[in-house]
Amino acid sequence: MAPATALSRAKSFEKWSIFNIMKTFLKLILSLSFSLGAMAWISLVLAGGNGCVDTVVASFEERYRAVHSLASDFTQENFIASLEESRAFQGKLFLARPSLFAMEVFSPSRQTLIFDGHFFWVYTEASNQVLKHTVAQSFFDHPLISLLTTMENLQENFTVSLAPSEAATVDQVLMLTPKKSTGEVQTIHLRVSKETSQIKEVTLYHGSGNYTRLALNNTVENGELPPERFQYSPAPGTDVVEDPTPVLKPY
Repeated sequence: MAPATALSRAKSFEKWSIFNIMKTFLKLILSLSFSLGAMAWISLVLAGGNGCVDTVVASFEERYRAVHSLASDFTQENFIASLEESRAFQGKLFLARPSLFAMEVFSPSRQTLIFDGHFFWVYTEASNQVLKHTVAQSFFDHPLISLLTTMENLQENFTVSLAPSEAATVDQVLMLTPKKSTGEVQTIHLRVSKETSQIKEVTLYHGSGNYTRLALNNTVENGELPPERFQYSPAPGTDVVEDPTPVLKPY
């Protein structure tokens, strides 16, 4: 166990981790990465009404059940209303059923974040320090960790509508309102390609006026992800700080 002062410094540094500006935005990523076909999508949008939404959601849920892993490049923008400024992050995201998670942040600073099914690790290259967290049972139920199973029942969790769309546009926006409180997130907009029916952008709007926008590129579904991708072993010389308090949720 590291000294209390080291833990305090680690927690202070950790506040600036990518997770502070992510939290729940990943709950929708994997559920929408599939192909309906461009003509099928356009016909659904032009049809309008609840029947259109129900058909789209049913297709999402059916496709989602077949997705067991995901790897994607991401670019994230976080707008902070109180400061009237944005911060940008870039990296790579990996997910695998039932609850494995890994993220490599490349810019503006390098971090590695991994949940291996038992411990939640946050490594910061600049300080050569890793935080090792135990997790509470509620951690497994968090949408970020249970991403690959959350969207199997999309309409049980969200009220879904389609934003007006011109036939000439290349994207369609799904608007989702959580049926249960998700903290600061009030609405979620999902920009989906009409041509491929894959998600291109997720935007979370917060009651404070903040928003988080995540763009995915080069997404690969059901690719081979080795077990080592979701494991973390501190290199010699790494400062390991263990937090004795179980983590209730990702940051």
